[in-house]
Amino acid sequence: KTGILGILCRKWMREAEDVKNRVKYGLCIFFVVALAGAYLWNGKILQQDAITRLRLLCDGFTVPGVLLLCAGVLGWARRQGVLCGIGYGLRSAYRALIPSRLRLKEESYHQYLARKRATAKGDYQCLLITGGVSVGISLVFFLLYTMKLG
Repeated sequence: KTGILGILCRKWMREAEDVKNRVKYGLCIFFVVALAGAYLWNGKILQQDAITRLRLLCDGFTVPGVLLLCAGVLGWARRQGVLCGIGYGLRSAYRALIPSRLRLKEESYHQYLARKRATAKGDYQCLLITGGVSVGISLVFFLLYTMKLG
């Protein structure tokens, strides 16, 4: 598509994608801040000395970062088809329990894999990036903590 209408359509699609990305990253950042804030509030960070504060900050940013990284890696692995073998095995076992007159058409593993990959969706980049930044922040607090001890 060329012309004014094509340019406007492409611009609108880019803006819609930017809004989706902002929402995804915003939710991930909210998760990190909320979990770290709850941990710090529970640890009564304001009543602690400087060394304990650094340790609490390190722990507070490590937990949500690792959770986001694990969720991102699992989502990426699922999208790549790593877990398809398990799903096919469970589906085959379930089909073996169904009486023969009620059985659906059998599907080979190759067909199952092609169907699953065609319907795979999801973008886990925001989980990986936000989790990595959170773990990076916790590493900074960890280094400061170890420098204060030494």
